[in-house]
Amino acid sequence: MLKFIISESKLFSRLTQTPLLSHFFMLSAKSLTSVKDPKIFNEAIRKLRYGDVTGKETFNGRFIDLDNDALNYLKGGMSVHDVGCSTGVTSLELYETCEKNNLKLRYHISDKFTSLFFSGKFLTTVFDKDGKIRQIYFLNVLFDKHLSLAFFASKFLSIFFSRTIIMDVNKKNITKISLLDPKVQALEKEGKVTVLDYDVFEGNNEKYDFIRCMNVLNKSYFSDDQIKLGLENLFKSAKENGYLLIGRTNKHYVNRASLYKKNSNSFTLIKTYNGGSEVDDLLLMLSKKKLAGPS
Repeated sequence: MLKFIISESKLFSRLTQTPLLSHFFMLSAKSLTSVKDPKIFNEAIRKLRYGDVTGKETFNGRFIDLDNDALNYLKGGMSVHDVGCSTGVTSLELYETCEKNNLKLRYHISDKFTSLFFSGKFLTTVFDKDGKIRQIYFLNVLFDKHLSLAFFASKFLSIFFSRTIIMDVNKKNITKISLLDPKVQALEKEGKVTVLDYDVFEGNNEKYDFIRCMNVLNKSYFSDDQIKLGLENLFKSAKENGYLLIGRTNKHYVNRASLYKKNSNSFTLIKTYNGGSEVDDLLLMLSKKKLAGPS
């Protein structure tokens, strides 16, 4: 079976509300640049993003309980880093919560991929910042190797075309597509929010007063060794007396999270939410290792 691309965002919205038809259609990458409706945009991004284990699926109100409690620890002038922000809708809510409470923060949000790129007119190739092909579509037919076997024709043809196309990420005719909510894009343009392409397994040299990492370092996604590496990088990114809020949203949409404070060579557990994070044991091991010092 084949899967198809459409360019009309209003048609896409209607189709996604029809359970059977919604499986057959996706909004084209080209059309994302003109979508203004956040609901349509976020639904299109959710469907577009295949192949990333952490995904792009999120929703409004997901972390409201955590946002409200974060006000007890945030102070004006702090630098905040929201890791794994997906489309940024939950980052936007934290930003707006702080603004309503007159908290002026230096706000950073990140994801492994905050943008995709496309090139071509009739044969369109969609690829990420690393030059890896994510999708191909010829006219209105979608080729995507990450589709389910229900769309075996689209899946097979994607493998065929991927072997014949070599991406030049420096081509002049390449168009950038932001994967962030339109309101977040506006805040970035205004300089109120800094957007980073950030891989928690690679880290960076910046340090922050408050780091939130939700639904990224999940045990269902990564091995303990991978998670430990991610936690090491988060530890390095936290300032002295800085905070780390980490956890996941379970299948019942309950946020199981823990808040830590960095003291010298370790993280100290400050508070748990709904039983705490599933990686608390790994963070405890990390803290003991840090306290013990190098062997």
